[in-house]
Amino acid sequence: MMLKRPSSLRRRLQLLIGLGAGCVVLSMGLIWMIHNATTSKEASQRHLLSHVDMLAAVARPAISFSDPVMAREMLATFQHDSEIVQTALFTADGRLFSSYHAGNKIADLPVLRAEGSYEENGHLLAYQTIRLKGSVIGTAMVESDLRMLYDNMRTGSIVVGMAMILSLLLAYLISLRLQRQIASPIMNLAGLMRKVGLEQDYNLRITQGGEYEEIADLHDGFNAMTGEIQHSFALIEDQRHTLAEQEKRFHLLVESIPLPVAVSRKKDGKILFVNQEALRFFQWQDAAPDSLFSLLELDLESSAPLLGEVARQGSLSNREVVVHKRDGSKVTMALSMQPVEFSGEDALLNVLFDISERKLIHDALARNNEELEKRVRSRTEELRKAKEEADQANRDKSRFLASASHDLRQPLQALTLFLGSLKFTLTSDKQRELLAQAQKSNQASAICLVP
Repeated sequence: MMLKRPSSLRRRLQLLIGLGAGCVVLSMGLIWMIHNATTSKEASQRHLLSHVDMLAAVARPAISFSDPVMAREMLATFQHDSEIVQTALFTADGRLFSSYHAGNKIADLPVLRAEGSYEENGHLLAYQTIRLKGSVIGTAMVESDLRMLYDNMRTGSIVVGMAMILSLLLAYLISLRLQRQIASPIMNLAGLMRKVGLEQDYNLRITQGGEYEEIADLHDGFNAMTGEIQHSFALIEDQRHTLAEQEKRFHLLVESIPLPVAVSRKKDGKILFVNQEALRFFQWQDAAPDSLFSLLELDLESSAPLLGEVARQGSLSNREVVVHKRDGSKVTMALSMQPVEFSGEDALLNVLFDISERKLIHDALARNNEELEKRVRSRTEELRKAKEEADQANRDKSRFLASASHDLRQPLQALTLFLGSLKFTLTSDKQRELLAQAQKSNQASAICLVP
C-alpha cells in the first residue's frame, strides 16, 4: 500500500513562514493603523472640545454684558493655534455675535448647530452651549483643520504598508532558498514577530545574524519594519508633545483674559494654575493659596452644595461670593465655574469678576429707597391727619353756621310778620317809606342768613 507522500519541508516551511509572517505583519500593521487613527482623532476631538468648553466659559461675561470688543479679543487668542481655522460666538436667538478667521482669509460665515462635534470637508467643528444661571445665553463654536492629522495618518499608513510589503517580499524571496540550516533562525524570527504582535513591544530587534544573506536581509527587513512602526509611535508621542504645547497656549489664552482666572482640581479644590491677573488682584505675589476653598473660606463639606450645583447644571454662573485678599481685606465677586480637563485631571475653570463697587452702589440705592419709603409713609400719615382735622373743622363750622342761621332767622321772621301787619295801620307817606326801608333791610338780612 502506497503511503501518501508528505509535502516538501521546504515548501511547507515556505508556506507556514509566509502565512505566519503575513498574518503577524498584517495584524501589526492593522493594529497600528487602527490605533493611530483612533487615538489621533480622539486626541484632536478632546483637544477641540476642551477649547470650545474653555471658550464657552470665558466668553460668558462678554455675551452676558453684550461686549463684542472683549469677545473679539478672546477669539483672537486662537491665532496661536495653527490648527484652529475659525471660531465664533452666537447669541441665544441664533445671531452671530463675533467670529475669528485664521490667516485673514475670507471664509463662509459660521452656521449655528446643536451642541456636539461634527466632521465635514476635512474639518472638525465643536459647538458648546453657553449657559448663565441655567438659561441659554449663546453658543460657542471652534473649527479645526484635520488635514495635518490625515496627512500624518496617511504617511504612517504608507510607511507601514511599504514596510509590510517589503517584509513579506523578503520573507518570500528568502523562503525560495530555504534550507534546513536556516529553519531555526526563521522560527526564531517568527517567534519574535509573534511576541511583538502580542506584547506590542516595537523596541524588540532580531540580533542573531543569519548564515545566509537572505536571512540577514529578512532580519534587516523585520528590524526596519519595527523601526518604522517605532518611528510612527514616536510621531504619536510628538503629537502628545504638541498637545502639551497646546496646553501652554491655553495658559497664554488664560493669561490674556483681563479677569482673575484659576484652575482647580475638582475633587479637592487644589489650585493647579492661576493667571497673572489673579496674582496681582489678590496680592498673592508669586504663590497662590493651596485650595480654592480656602480662598472662599470653605471646607470640603460646606463646598459640597457648590460642587453639586456645578454637577447638576453643568456649570456655575455669576454666583456672588466673598473672596479674601492676602492683606485680609474682603472683596465681593461674581464666580463662574466650568468643568474642564487640565493635565489629564478633572478640573474646574474658575473666572472671578469684581462686583464690589456694584454691590456698594446696590446697597446704597437700597438704603436710599428704604429711607425714601419711610419719608413717604411719614408724610402720607401727616397729610392724612391734617385732612382729617380739616374735615372735622369743616363739619364743626357747618354745624355752627346751621345753628346760628336758625337762631337768627326766627326773630327776622317775626319782624317780617310784624312789618307786614304794621303796613295796614300806617296813614302817611313818610311812615310807609320808613316801613319799606325796614322791610328791605329785613330781606337783605334774611338773604345773608341763607346757608
